[in-house]
Amino acid sequence: MSGEMWGALGRILLYLPLVLLVCYLTVRFGLARLSGTVHRSGDLVLVERLAFGPKQGLAVVRCGNKHFLIGLGEASPRLLAELPDYPDVWGGSGHGS
Repeated sequence: MSGEMWGALGRILLYLPLVLLVCYLTVRFGLARLSGTVHRSGDLVLVERLAFGPKQGLAVVRCGNKHFLIGLGEASPRLLAELPDYPDVWGGSGHGS
C-alpha cells in the first residue's frame, strides 16, 4: 500500500469512532430534550420528561386543561397523580408544537 492509502486508512480509523460517538449521543440524549420541544398529539401533550435511566422516568402530560404525572418503566405507564397546580406554560392554546 502507498503512503496515501495508509493516511486515508488512519483518518478513517480516527474519525469513524468520533462520528459514531456523536450519533450515539444524539440518539441517547436527543436533540428535542436539549431544545425543550413539546411533543403534541391532538389534545394530549408531553410537557416534560425526566429520565432516571434508559427505561425509567417520569413524565408530565397535559390532556385538555389537566396535567398528570406518569411513571414510566419497563411495564405499562402508570398514572401517579393529577397535578392541579401545575403551571400552564403554553396557556392551553396549542403553542409549542
